[in-house]
Amino acid sequence: QTSHHSYNHHTMSPPRIMFDDGSRIMEAAAASNEDDAAHQSSSSSERGNISTEVYYEIDRVAKEVVEKLDWSTNTSRGRLLLASNTTESNVNDEDGFLCRVALQFPDELLADASEVSWLMEHAIMSAYKSKLLSQQDATAVISTSMNNHLQQYPLIFILGDTTYGSCCPDEVSANHLNANVIVHYGYACLAPTESIPVVYSFGASINNWKECVDLVSCEIDNKRKQEEESVEKALDEKLSLTDDDADSKKKTKLLLLYEVKYHHCIEDLKLALEQSGKVDVVLGTVPKQQLSVSRNELSRGRGSVSNCCGGGESGETDCCN
Repeated sequence: QTSHHSYNHHTMSPPRIMFDDGSRIMEAAAASNEDDAAHQSSSSSERGNISTEVYYEIDRVAKEVVEKLDWSTNTSRGRLLLASNTTESNVNDEDGFLCRVALQFPDELLADASEVSWLMEHAIMSAYKSKLLSQQDATAVISTSMNNHLQQYPLIFILGDTTYGSCCPDEVSANHLNANVIVHYGYACLAPTESIPVVYSFGASINNWKECVDLVSCEIDNKRKQEEESVEKALDEKLSLTDDDADSKKKTKLLLLYEVKYHHCIEDLKLALEQSGKVDVVLGTVPKQQLSVSRNELSRGRGSVSNCCGGGESGETDCCN
């Protein structure tokens, strides 16, 4: 018994009692707050002092989202749009939402995701109603079906970790909630999508394009002054002149390239440069995103596969490197 008692004495340890005055929880909470502050700081550094509405182009994106929705008669919204000019009024709603929109953010902009989602919800509702009601006679009474339909809200959800790179629209995740449109924020490789249209927002930089117009005009004036001086000198020396040399007032051809953060104001810049009468502008625009296959082809089966970020048959990446 002594031996057994001794064995139990050496193998069984007393229960450990741990005292916690709450500091451990406080330290964990402080670390969590530091992480949140870091995310917020990262997002703020991306857009600086630009407001959320401006940087994320809320109104412009919402209108494009509405335009990219399926407005065919296969959908309740399409039948309502048709009914606004006919006597048809018996239109059934589909799933209780005006539409389903997936928002995709890169990690550095995730801190703004919740605020952007609320702003997008209201902006999409406004753009959606405007499109439906714009097709209706101003003197007509809104039908019960349309009124009930417009009482609904769009379903706006934020995508988590992307399937491939953050530059690629994440159709896989968006399809899990049957998204009608993806809104992609930040840098993008502009890879074509297979089943869901995408609206891109690269982030709006400070609107200083007017200063750019002044700088370009100043450079052109200096260039013309130099050309006129060269023409006068050539005439004095009785040298032969080419047509381009003789016509110093000829418009300057300007190839305009830009970073995507200036995409929101590039058309205004082009127009202002052309109105100056000094330049012919050739604009290198960001291509408009389109579905890689049409909706009819989608219903019969896919045609091709995107080769971006591992989407190809070989699994190799053709972009985003």
